[in-house]
Amino acid sequence: MIAELDFQEKRRLQFARGFIGLKLYDDAAEELSKIPGHLSNHPYVLRVWWELFAEKKDWESCAHYALQLSIDHPDDVSGYILLASSIRNVKGYTLNDAYAVLRSAADQFESSNCLTLYYDLACCSSALGNFDEARAWLDKTFAEAKGKGWEGFYRRLATADPDLQPLGQPPGTGNPNELS
Repeated sequence: MIAELDFQEKRRLQFARGFIGLKLYDDAAEELSKIPGHLSNHPYVLRVWWELFAEKKDWESCAHYALQLSIDHPDDVSGYILLASSIRNVKGYTLNDAYAVLRSAADQFESSNCLTLYYDLACCSSALGNFDEARAWLDKTFAEAKGKGWEGFYRRLATADPDLQPLGQPPGTGNPNELS
């Protein structure tokens, strides 16, 4: 069972996120370090540490926190998504490694309808040159997003994503060269 964060701990996370947004990374780390040790592996705490290191582009540290999240909270798909995003940028790992993490998560969380997971799989598949698979993941993202009110967000994201450029523009973007 995951321990509940009290008001003060939630506030520290909010402050840390605010400091990250302001690029005051030392202040963010200071706020996070004030969270009691027994909560250091709380999923919210691990995610904010990940956000801090992602902003700093310290991908090895990101991978550490994402791995910890996926180990301590194996039922939380975000750990796997963050791990794939991290190792994609860590020397010694490849895009294939990131894809393998995401593909494993997709199998494990098959019924979760996780839009970010599907979208990231589309990006990795496209970047690896697996365009039919990429289109299938992107179509799944759009289909699931439509029912949740996120379709416009993911369509705009896909339009600007360099990994997805080989696929052309997503349908519904008004571009004459869009995919059907």
